[in-house]
Amino acid sequence: MKDALIQKVDRSAPVKGKAAKKDKDTDPTAGWVLNKCKILVPYILEPVAMDCEMVLAGSAQRSSSVLARVSIVAQNGHVIYDKMVKPMAKIVDYLTPITGFTKNSFTNAIDHRVCAREVDSILRDRIVVGHGLINDFKVLMFSHPAMLTRDLATYSKFQRAGKAAKLRELAQEQLGKTIQESTHDSVEDARVAMEIYAQHKVEWEKSLSTQFGYKLAQHRRVVVKRAAQEEKHRELQALLAAKRLEKADRKRKREESRKESDDDDDDDDDDDESSSSEAEAKEGSGDDSGSESESSDSDSD
Repeated sequence: MKDALIQKVDRSAPVKGKAAKKDKDTDPTAGWVLNKCKILVPYILEPVAMDCEMVLAGSAQRSSSVLARVSIVAQNGHVIYDKMVKPMAKIVDYLTPITGFTKNSFTNAIDHRVCAREVDSILRDRIVVGHGLINDFKVLMFSHPAMLTRDLATYSKFQRAGKAAKLRELAQEQLGKTIQESTHDSVEDARVAMEIYAQHKVEWEKSLSTQFGYKLAQHRRVVVKRAAQEEKHRELQALLAAKRLEKADRKRKREESRKESDDDDDDDDDDDESSSSEAEAKEGSGDDSGSESESSDSDSD
């Protein structure tokens, strides 16, 4: 029964059938749902990739990296989240040659607290892929479980002489792609990180099984159960909403029918009044004719 439950809600499973495949091909967000922050997200067991861009803020004498942009993509590369963020201190260097940011880049930026809440709603209980995620989590000011973190910068296979290989180097080496030629693009960087992870996913996850095997299995069971409950709740809410709409529609139709009936009654009343007026007019005309006849008879006498 447990396997049946997982199969029912696990949208990360391979899509079967031509129709289902067509839906996935035409709509990259097929099967996604709105989370508590009203952000459209993929199924909880699907990993996401994140990349952040920073600027320097503080003072000329003492500055530090602060969050400026957050981008999160799904495993199919579709953008889930991409927003500019207002730094919590005065910007002293936009790092324009690297970020491409200027003062105008922050015109529609959101508050850091809002961003942190929205990002947390997407990442919570989910495998997160990236490069240098420790720095991204630091500027976001929250942590993520180690067993759900897939950081290319710390993966042993991508170490070069004891140091982390740069994402640009990994993109060229693993994917044959050239990135970051001018400025950095956090969406592009997140997509590249996801592609590299996808190539090494089986081996990577297997290497973690000895360290987090039981915890990961337990985590999967918990989130699958929760996802099933949430799905049931959404279905119930949709059913209730449909019933409310149906009830409102019935009420509207009753009111329209009542109004039409009232209009018909008014027309009948108008017809009755018109008929009565005509009858009265005829009676009045008859009385006048009778009076004239009587008057003529009197004159002849």
